[in-house]
Amino acid sequence: MRHDDVVAPLRECLAPEDDVVLAYVFGSVARGRAGPLSDLDVAVLLADDADIGRRHLELIAALTSSIKSSEVDVVILNDAPVALAYRVLRDGRPIVNRNERVRVGHWVATVDRYLDMEPMRRTLAAGLQHRLEEGRLVDPDAVRRRLREIDRRVARLGRIQATGRGAFVADPGLQTQAERHLQLAIQSAIDIALHIVAEDSAATPEDYGSSFSALAGLDVIGRPLAQRLRVAVGLRNVLVHAYLDVDPERIWDQLSGLTDLEEFS
Repeated sequence: MRHDDVVAPLRECLAPEDDVVLAYVFGSVARGRAGPLSDLDVAVLLADDADIGRRHLELIAALTSSIKSSEVDVVILNDAPVALAYRVLRDGRPIVNRNERVRVGHWVATVDRYLDMEPMRRTLAAGLQHRLEEGRLVDPDAVRRRLREIDRRVARLGRIQATGRGAFVADPGLQTQAERHLQLAIQSAIDIALHIVAEDSAATPEDYGSSFSALAGLDVIGRPLAQRLRVAVGLRNVLVHAYLDVDPERIWDQLSGLTDLEEFS
């Protein structure tokens, strides 16, 4: 599967899809290294009012039919993890651009978020790699899956945050979505911390919040971040056990601190 062979049918397929603002081919096809078994990776940025879940399935079906292959993966950039979105922009080839201003705005926002988190990402990756080399992670894939889950949830929370405080406080539906995404992102961070410290009996935490202090004690994260994540655990406990008493303003304030979860992931 060659890049030049798929661009024309992809563009023809996406031409009537008015809510597809941007589209890229990325992965092995874009790099010119595709083999007979390679998937075709396509990333799209949808209009703000698009139904992302429904459109994701529709686009997979349409693109699969267009290139007559079942090996098509579609990434929706609106809620993609920032590391994946950055990789698409860095390595992908644009095939649709309906609005240059939107393209530039999305590029700037994605690159800015990625570079802002890169120093912490490298520190965490180095800590995980060190423990991998020492054979001290029982299931590294479990950690990686939860890191990706945090990225996905934070991306969706960022979209909710973009609606503004007033719209958020007035919309119970948005509040419910935010509560769920926050709960799962924080729980994923807790699971990662517990997994990493599981092999060190001296670091066994007394509670969820202590798991981040234990992680800091193992030099995987810094102590300031560990303390902020302890506070996030308190919110998680409220969401799980005292959900009738959740204050929308407190949830909004937590959305303003999403960088803590981004740093961790």
